[in-house]
Amino acid sequence: MYTVTSVNVNGLRAAAKKGFVEWLAGTSADVLCLQEVRAEPEQLPEEVREPEGWHVVYAPAAAKGRAGVSLFTRREPERVQVGFGSAEFDGSGRYVEVDLPGVVVAS
Repeated sequence: MYTVTSVNVNGLRAAAKKGFVEWLAGTSADVLCLQEVRAEPEQLPEEVREPEGWHVVYAPAAAKGRAGVSLFTRREPERVQVGFGSAEFDGSGRYVEVDLPGVVVAS
């Protein structure tokens, strides 16, 4: 069984400045679904982009500074899917999915 937490961060760079890393270190969640990340991974500080003890998958939006979702998982995903096979929507930064043992999680 997994504990899943979903958070609208309203910009992960801004959340990082307001204590995201400290909050992440204290959470008991096994999976964290983030919405409105609004950043490319390379724009994030390393401790946010690749936090110790977490596997992270990003689905940024093609439109810079807009949308974006990500999944942070304590276990390495068996499979990752960004988008859902629609050329019209896959670059919108609205869907990422991972397979973990016994469960599929999407944000």
